[in-house]
Amino acid sequence: MYILTRGIPELVWAMLLLFVFAPGMLPGALALGIHNLGIVGRLCAEVVEDLNPRPIQALRTSGATSAQVVLYGVLPQVLPQFLTCVVYRWEVIIRTTIVVGFVSAGGLGREFRLAMSYFHYTDIALILLVYVLLVIAVNLIGAGLRRLAV
Repeated sequence: MYILTRGIPELVWAMLLLFVFAPGMLPGALALGIHNLGIVGRLCAEVVEDLNPRPIQALRTSGATSAQVVLYGVLPQVLPQFLTCVVYRWEVIIRTTIVVGFVSAGGLGREFRLAMSYFHYTDIALILLVYVLLVIAVNLIGAGLRRLAV
């Protein structure tokens, strides 16, 4: 499933979903979600494959339950990497919304395309400013979350 969802680009997902749903934010959000589900799933699977088995074995040997093994042996190892993967993909999604919106899949891209077609240059400048501020805010939030996880 991960291969299928991440193998098809967001733009293609958006165009396919526009046949099912009316133009708007829903097809764009679904396209970004479907594509990034495959990417985040694959990245998180690789994190789990690279786990250090020694803490898990030590917990099992000492008689810990499965829930305790997950809580004390697995989560402390994978949580920082999971958080990094999810925040990184969130940053990419924010940047990709403008591209997906160009096919009438909603978001800032749709507004940007409409403003460009009507030659509303002040609206274009405002949309680009909001877009840049949004990307900066997401990067700052991501950096703060990564510092907390480590």
